[in-house]
Amino acid sequence: MELIYMILAFLSGILGTFLGGVRSFVIYGIIGLICFLLPIVGFQVPIVLEISLNIIFIPCIIFNAAVLATAYASKKYDIEAIEVNRSLYFTKDRVVFLCGGIAGTCGYLLLKFFDSLTLPCDHCSLVIVIIGVMGRLCIFREKGFELPSLLDLQDFKLSFAIYQIFFAVLISFVSIFFVQLTNTITIGFYISAISIFITFYNPQFPIIHHICLVVGYTMMLTNNIMLAIFLGILSQFFYIGCHHILNADKGTYIDAPALTIGVMTFIIFMIL
Repeated sequence: MELIYMILAFLSGILGTFLGGVRSFVIYGIIGLICFLLPIVGFQVPIVLEISLNIIFIPCIIFNAAVLATAYASKKYDIEAIEVNRSLYFTKDRVVFLCGGIAGTCGYLLLKFFDSLTLPCDHCSLVIVIIGVMGRLCIFREKGFELPSLLDLQDFKLSFAIYQIFFAVLISFVSIFFVQLTNTITIGFYISAISIFITFYNPQFPIIHHICLVVGYTMMLTNNIMLAIFLGILSQFFYIGCHHILNADKGTYIDAPALTIGVMTFIIFMIL
């Protein structure tokens, strides 16, 4: 059975390369929401949907594949390494799709490894970050990791900070409502994943799934609304900082929301 899952992960990587990372994440959200709703209306979740949610479309496999394949394709074709929203079908390059398949298999093996260690954090997010870093170090070696200078941070004003706090509080409240209503950690995460499709029409649409998942974990572990809101705000600022450091003209894409979820869930699991 393990071999079958590895083959599925390889094929998932090829599928992610074909779809693009962002599209695959939206589909993951749709499948997750369907798997949540089916038992409510009296239907059992089919095994094909369970496998799709936990193997084929799980972000640490399919999204990772798109990220690494895009990084490789950017060395040969007219595409930026950070454009993980684009399908790589236009390349018609077997090596590009092979790269995606290998990345999918690596994502699956790393996930199984971290699951066996029972590390105190969200394992899927940890795998996404590791694969993203590997892609930059192995494929885009000319780009590294540089801390932003003070000049880069001069646009960080009080009004911007206040807006981010207001935004994070709003998203946290909505996430808390859904968690309490459904008693499910990931419900807000699924909905926010689906909402990302709006970025295809409006690139400025905000990313919120890091807030939703951190708030979901906090509520399920503590049922403390104020703490959940505080960690939601902290997650938003941590995400902004990580995105600026990791993806500000650095070439390949490293997922700042995944790093945020990984770090924040480590704090939650270790302290709460």
